[in-house]
Amino acid sequence: LSEEVIASGSITLDTTPPTGTIQIHNHVDTDLSLINDTILSLTLTQADEHLERGAMRFALDGQADSNWTSWEDLKDTKTLPIDSLTDGRHTLYYQIKDKAGNLSEALSASFTLDTAPPTGTIEIVNHLSITNQRLLPLTLTAQDTLSDVSEMAFSLDGITFETPIRFTTDTTYQLPELEGNYVIYIKFKDEAGN
Repeated sequence: LSEEVIASGSITLDTTPPTGTIQIHNHVDTDLSLINDTILSLTLTQADEHLERGAMRFALDGQADSNWTSWEDLKDTKTLPIDSLTDGRHTLYYQIKDKAGNLSEALSASFTLDTAPPTGTIEIVNHLSITNQRLLPLTLTAQDTLSDVSEMAFSLDGITFETPIRFTTDTTYQLPELEGNYVIYIKFKDEAGN
């Protein structure tokens, strides 16, 4: 054999998996409590020496192969439609693949999807049907299956509502000075914004 080098090649051995982070709606905590959007706005990071041709993928509510999306080019932000999800607790998984084929651990962020508005009732205290007092005492009930009721707003026409105030079960409502028959409408808002 000749001692002369005929050809040479170089290769980089990379066995280190990439790392990264995921945020939903720019929420720093990976346990986002409530959302009412059907599109997730994701902020993503990736760290690895060999990511120039890396890829990423996502899975909702489980890491089985059938749950993962197809691999796509790395990005720092992404919108992900979730309109087929039912209300309730969900976990989004995010995985990164580097140029060498190393996979990151499945990074995750959890959230509770709540798209249903709260329901409730309004009752005039003592079931009054006529009064000579403009300040009307009311008892309210309101409930939501996934979050607490946070605000309420009143209206006399069911169209134009007053500025929302913090929800409470016992309150008063100021009737107009003009005598007449009035219907008091109320709408409730939950912590998710419904």
